[in-house]
Amino acid sequence: MSDSSVTNPDTAAGPDPLGRTIEPADVTMVHVRAALDRWWEVKGARACPTRDDFAPRHIAKMLPFVTLFRCRPDEGDYEVRIVGGMAVEAHGFNATGWRTGQFETVYPGYGTTVRATLDHVCATREPMCTAGRLAHVNREFSLYELVMLPLAADGETVDHILVVAQYAIDPLKSS
Repeated sequence: MSDSSVTNPDTAAGPDPLGRTIEPADVTMVHVRAALDRWWEVKGARACPTRDDFAPRHIAKMLPFVTLFRCRPDEGDYEVRIVGGMAVEAHGFNATGWRTGQFETVYPGYGTTVRATLDHVCATREPMCTAGRLAHVNREFSLYELVMLPLAADGETVDHILVVAQYAIDPLKSS
């Protein structure tokens, strides 16, 4: 599942705000793993599960780690609809209501990378997992894993992308 549009943060090109792509089997953080497993479990024969399959009653323990993007294909963009508390704490801001271009104000290139990655998830209709360090924040919570899960009301056309990201303290920053 490697994707050349998401680069390794340890390359000479510098850090990528979305880290490096990892295989689903390599996901180790409990909430990210649970979200990925649920996506496969409820997908069935459809290309993608629905947003209702991830209603709060089904994912209550994951909610602090959730960011939900609404696809706006008519505008070639995505809108942040929901941001969980752990995402706000880790990043230091609440992006609810933002469009991807607004992420440029946080870290140059972030909005472009987020949009390209969401475009990839929409096109493939497959989960995408990444891991790395939050390059744009100066906080204890800088290590993360995340999964981007395409959702489709009709089971085929992606209309939302659910991101579940879990954070950990970077031992290099806490020493």
